[in-house]
Amino acid sequence: AADVTKERLENADQDPANWITVFQNYSSHRYSRLNQINRDNVKNMKVAFTVPLTTGLAGRTDIQLENIPLVDDGFMYFDDAAGTFYKLDVRAGNKFTWVWRTDTTLAKEEQARTRGNAMWGNMLYHGLTDGRVVALDRTTGEVKWDVQTARKPHPKGPNTNIEREGFTQAPLAVEGKILVANAKGDSGTNGWLAAVDAATGKEIWRTYTVPGPGEKGHETWADNHNAWKTGGASLWTTGS
Repeated sequence: AADVTKERLENADQDPANWITVFQNYSSHRYSRLNQINRDNVKNMKVAFTVPLTTGLAGRTDIQLENIPLVDDGFMYFDDAAGTFYKLDVRAGNKFTWVWRTDTTLAKEEQARTRGNAMWGNMLYHGLTDGRVVALDRTTGEVKWDVQTARKPHPKGPNTNIEREGFTQAPLAVEGKILVANAKGDSGTNGWLAAVDAATGKEIWRTYTVPGPGEKGHETWADNHNAWKTGGASLWTTGS
């Protein structure tokens, strides 16, 4: 498959044979312009094949698979919600072939939930519920980098309950950056959006969704117990 570039992502509507970002385009239309399936023949659809994702259940009682697979040049990419990633060859249409499987090892006590992945260049990206962001080579499945992005003290944040931070949304690839966001607002954390470098995983910038002291709007958190530190405002799904 060709590299996923700024031009391809910005013109995803003109490339209906591929699905290279989680909600189809940057506007999140989730609309396919393919026309092989239509109002007349949709009644004839049936299951062509199924793919077992039992790896996500190993050591767990449930997994929350809310992800949308990505497809590029007839190859499908997805994860099992528990840190294992897959590439399938689905070019035949009525069957699949395993290409690779990579396990990035999500601890069993961590929540197993996924809403998808992102692609940039020849890499696949995912934010895990334990606050790591990982990048895999799409050709080989090799882990190119694995960076603990959440659950670390940050100079801009209140750093309250940071051990509970984590990701559930699909990352968004934009101009060589991978956007990820803390999703754990209901765990007493402060929401934030960050950009990490697609090549290295190094954090480039971070914006907190609840303003801290000295920031515009902080004065609206008028209380005597610093509620802004646990104000939530998390980003639990991918933005448009």
